[in-house]
Amino acid sequence: MNHLYLVVLGFGFDREEVVKYLDPLPGMGTWFYSMPNSFFIESSRSARELSDLIKAKFPANNLRHFVTRVSREDHQGWMPPDHWEIFNRIVR
Repeated sequence: MNHLYLVVLGFGFDREEVVKYLDPLPGMGTWFYSMPNSFFIESSRSARELSDLIKAKFPANNLRHFVTRVSREDHQGWMPPDHWEIFNRIVR
């Protein structure tokens, strides 16, 4: 089952490099971004697996990141309508 994750990247990361690395890996699906230093990604992997993949590829010290699953239960914000369409398709 796929879930939607929010990935927040600390200073020192290049978001495009991270997405370029994750995108072709097995278990990855739709991704998009609405805000600097972060992106949403659909994946069948767990938050821990995504974090481990990021750490393995970008091992430099102090490159902070945070990965969390987005749930239907409690989220709010403003994003373009097409992003909400992706949310509604993936988030269960």
